[in-house]
Amino acid sequence: MCGQGQRTRSVRCVSTHGATCSVECGTGVQRRSVVCLASRADSPSEQSCGGARPAELRACSGGACQPSTRWYTGPWSEGGIGV
Repeated sequence: MCGQGQRTRSVRCVSTHGATCSVECGTGVQRRSVVCLASRADSPSEQSCGGARPAELRACSGGACQPSTRWYTGPWSEGGIGV
């Protein structure tokens, strides 16, 4: 399929692999571009590449999420006590 840079007549299927997962931990998404290319100047149609269009998205894992607890402090109020 497209991942191997398959050639069919003058049409070639090309995909670029996204290396990073969309999250640092838990389940995320990897994205890649999938393009049908031709050696001629006119744009090929999706049917010219033949076969099913390869996936542009796939699930990925950023590893286990470590629970974290920390204090959050908001801004100080502007008024005095009892105002």
